[in-house]
Amino acid sequence: MRLAWPGLILLVASCASSPPPPPVEETQIVPGVQTETQPPPPPEPEPLPSPSWFRRSDLMHVLDRGPADFLASIEQDPLVERGQFHGWIFRGWRDRRYAIANLRPGDIIVRVSGRPIERPDQFQEVWESLRAATELVLELRRDGQPVTLRWPIKD
Repeated sequence: MRLAWPGLILLVASCASSPPPPPVEETQIVPGVQTETQPPPPPEPEPLPSPSWFRRSDLMHVLDRGPADFLASIEQDPLVERGQFHGWIFRGWRDRRYAIANLRPGDIIVRVSGRPIERPDQFQEVWESLRAATELVLELRRDGQPVTLRWPIKD
């Protein structure tokens, strides 16, 4: 068996003659502290003032656009615990036109105008009932506490 010493010697010689690699700079990441390599998070948009009432013509415009358009403007997840539906977790608005409803990320929407919205048919019933409603009422849980948001609908 022949050993390839000359090749090994050339490899060691080439490693020894090349400049040393640059030192690795270590960065300690501390939770909650920004480092130079992390850009700061974008500022939260200013909340729009919540109206004290809704104009029926504005509501009809939203209703005429359909539930799919509205649902595309909102980020939400179902809240299901131990196999039971408890409401929809509001995560935020994708479309700022709707961001006047005084909802906060983390709010759990339980009922709309006194009706549950667990299934698509329930949502559709609530959607259609708003055409003749005199007020819009959202029942939700905020920070574990029940909250009711109410807006009269004016012609």
